[in-house]
Amino acid sequence: MPLSTKQVELIASIDRRVKTILANDGDDEAICIAMIEQMPEIRTIMSNVSQKELTLHINKYNGFYRYMKLLERIAQDIQDGTIAVP
Repeated sequence: MPLSTKQVELIASIDRRVKTILANDGDDEAICIAMIEQMPEIRTIMSNVSQKELTLHINKYNGFYRYMKLLERIAQDIQDGTIAVP
């Protein structure tokens, strides 16, 4: 299922926000806090879009790429027990 215009706008918005956070000496924690409200929409995007289309947007928006890598690291840390989840 292709991304909607609203979803592509969300990706572009995340890209801008991440770049702004990093430009202001923010870190991964600041990125997570800033993006918490977008998590349900990001989950929908990740669940409903092809890997090929997601890769296109990751390659186009490096701030979005940074955010997606952060989520990937968190998921891996949860899976291997580095981050304990109740």
